[in-house]
Amino acid sequence: MTGAGANVKDIRVSNVTMSVGNDTSMGVFKSVQVYLSNNGANEVLVASRDAIADNVGTTLSLDANTTKTLDNLMKSGAVQARIVYVLKQSPTSDISLKTSIGFSSVPVTNP
Repeated sequence: MTGAGANVKDIRVSNVTMSVGNDTSMGVFKSVQVYLSNNGANEVLVASRDAIADNVGTTLSLDANTTKTLDNLMKSGAVQARIVYVLKQSPTSDISLKTSIGFSSVPVTNP
């Protein structure tokens, strides 16, 4: 983050949601993990979910790691996301997976 992004601190993940197309269920996944890194270095687990129910539907809220501050990572200018998953069974067609990551922060105030 540059510019206005330099005026925030205590950047944390607030929520993470994953979704698949209407013809699939998130129940095809046994578990999922979402990692953030800066160009593949300093990787941090930001959300995960294990034991995903078969009938969960097309959208799944993950358990977000809201305690880890990500200031250095987010301000590096080169943030990458990596998703690790375990399937319950091989899918019969391609699966389109979308991930949404929400963040919270506080403003930097000058004394």
